[in-house]
Amino acid sequence: MGFVFPRIAANHLKTTQIYDIAISEDSNILVASVDKTVKLWDINSGEELAILESHSAPILTIAISSDGKTIASAGSDKTIKVWDVESRQLLRTLSGHDGWVWSVDISPDGNTLVSGGEDGTIRIWSLVSQSQ
Repeated sequence: MGFVFPRIAANHLKTTQIYDIAISEDSNILVASVDKTVKLWDINSGEELAILESHSAPILTIAISSDGKTIASAGSDKTIKVWDVESRQLLRTLSGHDGWVWSVDISPDGNTLVSGGEDGTIRIWSLVSQSQ
């Protein structure tokens, strides 16, 4: 029998259908949802901190850098959006997949992003230059 964790935020974090979720080092929750937005909440208060909008179709996957400064979101619009957490601004849009992007992750040093898509490719992107 496994350990049972207490539920700290039963029903006060409401949104549309959720495809992916991540938690940052500072205990904020990031949600990628069907309504084409990334939502950021404070896990302790339940306060919605930000809504990031730029995708033209549902977001399927999300990642946050280990330093908590960068968010990557991707989905059925075939793009990856890279966001600055502090300013809530879109830093860049990465295009290259020929289908939905199902998975993204950011390297521990924050310099590299990897993505995988329904086109059967794994792409490696530099977050410090404009190269793939």
